Amino acid sequence: MAAQRLIWPDVAKGLSIIGVVVLHVSLLIPGARDTLLSQANTFLDPLRMPLFFLVSGLFSAKVFNFSFTELFRRRLWFFLVPYLIGVPIEVSLNNQMLQMAGMAGPMTGEEYFTLIATGRNMAWFLYALILFNVALWATKKLPWWGTVAVALSPIAAIPLHHEVPIVAKAIMYLPIFIAGAYLRRYIMRFADEAGKPKNILIALGTFLTAVALMVSWNNFVASGAPLEIPVPRLAPFSLAEVQLLINLAQYTLMLPSGVMLAVALSHVRFIARPLQKLGQNTLPIYLGHPIGMTLLISMPREAYDLPIGIDEANPWMSKYLWIALALLAACIGAVGMWLLGKIPGVRWSLYPPMLPELGVTKKVSKKVSDKVDDKAHDAEAIRSVGAAGVSTSGVSKRK
Repeated sequence: MAAQRLIWPDVAKGLSIIGVVVLHVSLLIPGARDTLLSQANTFLDPLRMPLFFLVSGLFSAKVFNFSFTELFRRRLWFFLVPYLIGVPIEVSLNNQMLQMAGMAGPMTGEEYFTLIATGRNMAWFLYALILFNVALWATKKLPWWGTVAVALSPIAAIPLHHEVPIVAKAIMYLPIFIAGAYLRRYIMRFADEAGKPKNILIALGTFLTAVALMVSWNNFVASGAPLEIPVPRLAPFSLAEVQLLINLAQYTLMLPSGVMLAVALSHVRFIARPLQKLGQNTLPIYLGHPIGMTLLISMPREAYDLPIGIDEANPWMSKYLWIALALLAACIGAVGMWLLGKIPGVRWSLYPPMLPELGVTKKVSKKVSDKVDDKAHDAEAIRSVGAAGVSTSGVSKRK
């Protein structure tokens, strides 16, 4: 069973990235949200990013043993470089497409900075991982209630969630990330014993509770009833702000069933292997697929004013054809980014070399760096430096 603990997290990441790509295709092609593919992907909505951040936190407990300098060298650096390089490329291409559509003008330096600083871009997850790892590291000497306070601290900035999208992401996903690190032992045990009746009942019960919460909230919103919360501090919250808190509760409740799904799929060999492979290469897929769709779908559509998904009488404009083409474009972009990571001299933009330790000679530093496996530089840090050997000792000492 020990091997399964290494498979299911990558399977979970594979599920996550498939859901992300399908979601973006559904948003890009008019009418795609009404298709069976998009409806099936809706099932993954509460699991897609929550599973990703749970697994990310699961393999982040080692930061408790780092100084801040080590944290930057051994984790943050690998997120920061691809974020600062990838975001301007993605944002520039998207702006060029919007200019072709007559919906925007050339971007200013201030606008670039704002999009990067607020996380309003496709690579926001890298930004989130930087902030989340710093937050996790900051809790290493705190009592349990201090850790909970840090995990929920983004709620204090909830009025900014529209202007600063990373605030909304932190509200929904930071508690899950921190829980992944602190509850690693229990999550691994739950995954190991996923087939036991007790764990099946836990997953089913929490899943049904999450569904009931979601249905109740949606019915309340549809009713148009005024939002009346007796707690004075929460009274000013809008529906959109409360929705973030509902999402956090729903995502958290659905995680046991998400873990169980990933474990179950990890036992199906012909499904597990492709998902595992995707899960081990999520960085180039995340960064590459929107670029492929922008270059091969969005720009031609604007350049030639193609009535995609609108003129259904024309089979060449069928939404089904263009969904398939958009998926192909996403794959081309992802593979292109993956190949970019194989080119010497360019690879560093995706997988930057490890920074040398302070006070260590270049020669010694290079020897240390050469011992690090390439996968240790994966910017999502699910299996970053030493992740395979992350112990729970850093967690078990925290009561």
